[in-house]
Amino acid sequence: MPPLLEAINNNGLGVFLAANLLTGLVNVTMRTMYIGDYTAVFVLVAYSSILCSVAWLGRGFRWKLG
Repeated sequence: MPPLLEAINNNGLGVFLAANLLTGLVNVTMRTMYIGDYTAVFVLVAYSSILCSVAWLGRGFRWKLG
């Protein structure tokens, strides 16, 4: 399995929580309905990069509930 995919798989809770926080941040800070194409692509690339970074940096941890 590719190392990044394994990191995402092992840290599902942390990646999920980061994705929810980032989604809320994007929705609060910009009017997504009226954004241009290039800005939308930039936001998606930044969003994906941040989530991949969270998974990659957290590969030594296994976030669990309880």
